[in-house]
Amino acid sequence: PKGKYRIAVDGNHILSTMTQKLHEIDPAWFLEGPLSPVLKSLLKEEVLKWSSRNFDPVFVFSGMAVHGDVESFVNTPEELAEREAAWTDIQMRQRADKELMDKAFDVVLGEDVEMALMRYMSDVLNVEVVRAPFLQWGQMVALLLPPHRNVNDVCGPAELLLFDHVARVICEIDFQHGMVSYVDKQEVLMALFPTYAQNPPHVNSLFLDLGLLTASHQSLALLRPDLEIGSIEELYTEIKRLDQQQCKISDLVFSQFSVKTDANHETWKLMKGRAFIRHSVVLNPNSGEVMPLSKLLKVPVRVPKNLVGVLGSRLPPFIYYLQFIGLLSVGSATTISQNYIRDDNPVSDTVQYRNCMEVVISLRTQVLYQLVQHFQRNDDYRKRVKVSWIRWFEPISIPVLRPPDIRLD
Repeated sequence: PKGKYRIAVDGNHILSTMTQKLHEIDPAWFLEGPLSPVLKSLLKEEVLKWSSRNFDPVFVFSGMAVHGDVESFVNTPEELAEREAAWTDIQMRQRADKELMDKAFDVVLGEDVEMALMRYMSDVLNVEVVRAPFLQWGQMVALLLPPHRNVNDVCGPAELLLFDHVARVICEIDFQHGMVSYVDKQEVLMALFPTYAQNPPHVNSLFLDLGLLTASHQSLALLRPDLEIGSIEELYTEIKRLDQQQCKISDLVFSQFSVKTDANHETWKLMKGRAFIRHSVVLNPNSGEVMPLSKLLKVPVRVPKNLVGVLGSRLPPFIYYLQFIGLLSVGSATTISQNYIRDDNPVSDTVQYRNCMEVVISLRTQVLYQLVQHFQRNDDYRKRVKVSWIRWFEPISIPVLRPPDIRLD
């Protein structure tokens, strides 16, 4: 662009790409410290590329995830055994084998590290960084919405096309040659569904379901129904047949299961996915209000009665504001809203970290309780007497009882 071009960028996608580059440079980087200087250097290079081409990026990071079954976050015994064996082998050899590391550890940045990098981007690199209340893509769409468009385009994975009012998504930018790769939603819909021009609302609904049924992105993985269909091509053939017959996608889901309870469970995951994409809470960039995305977009879809089962309990606006500007962690907001703590280790697992866990979780629970007790005005909050603590290194969920009141300075 000739002048400064405002664009909303998926911050988690950028960090994931940088982490993968770091992993290629040093597969054992996370054993040496929680925040690698090399990662900060890679991030700085990435930000400078945007400014070199006159982009004015707004990096949007993900907030709270969908309210899920806590057991789904726990690793399988086989995965845990593999990690323990690899960790023991690494300690005995005093060195890291790349093949062993790749096999045993799916390394993702812990929330503390992610928040530190967000502050680094904002304070040192001087770029705009925000944290969405829930799904980062929903907040990116909110920034794109006319008439007061805060950004001109969105850059991220193709899943952004699943949202209403997104006409195109920039997937990749070649900064060296000044080339842009993007996908156009109308072209995609016309290619996938020949009946698009005849019934756009129906096709848009099918397209959303197709995206959920084939989702591989971490944000949507828990919402993907487990269908017994061999390939994406076969799934597409089935959905195209539904399009021609003006049928519902739930008919396809139910046809895959002989046991009705299983079909109900998988259909519920699909409904949950629809609600998460359509009704995720966002911050209206023009008015400052906190509202469901569907209300901001004025989309004529019915809001589910059990939205609490998708997003958790609605929080006071100031909680979302604090999270939006990076002063409140997603983990804290999740515990307050969805009643569980998912305790991912910061970067690497150590004996010292495990030994501190019970003390850490007690202190964290106490702080959270002091935070929420001042706005426990309704029955929903008063009924809460415990939260679930999910630890990645043991396949159990432990209830943590609410601590007694204490006086804080």
